[in-house]
Amino acid sequence: MLPFAAGFFLIPVTGKTWHMDERATSGASTAEDQPQAACRKITDITAKNTPVDLYPSVAECVRDEHYADAAKIMVVALMFGRFDKLRVPDETTHDVVYILQLHYVGDLPTDKRLKLADETNKIIKKGSPALNQLCKDVRRIGHPTYHPAYMIDHGMGSFTSKTDGKDTTSFDSENAWDKLMVDYLHCE
Repeated sequence: MLPFAAGFFLIPVTGKTWHMDERATSGASTAEDQPQAACRKITDITAKNTPVDLYPSVAECVRDEHYADAAKIMVVALMFGRFDKLRVPDETTHDVVYILQLHYVGDLPTDKRLKLADETNKIIKKGSPALNQLCKDVRRIGHPTYHPAYMIDHGMGSFTSKTDGKDTTSFDSENAWDKLMVDYLHCE
């Protein structure tokens, strides 16, 4: 099982309220896109959805008390974020996924965050039927096909005009995704 404390999921469970600047939530698939805040099913998720698209859905699912849907979508958002960290070399960008999680999940009531954590732990339990189904769903979705602008635009490279992180064309997407499926999500 992947424990929350091991770095896979870091759901804030304190009573703190987190705030972030508008730039971190404005980098959806394109600069003009704004995330649709609706609880979605994992079957609605595609490889074109960014973590910026997915976290508002996680929050809405939790508000609607659809914890299984929230947990599955959060896993996809975290997988996509982890994948983007691998393909964007500018390390100053990598915290944006955690910031998104804090923004959308961190402001939820503590009892709801704890229910989300419990549901997520059930779903990601190694060898469980729930994890096996999740692995099938995540394989169906596949690795992200979007350009990770939401991440690139929030690093120091975007302020210093460095090209570090802007060229992700030489990245081996298939190999990286397969490795994440096994080493990160523990799919067999």
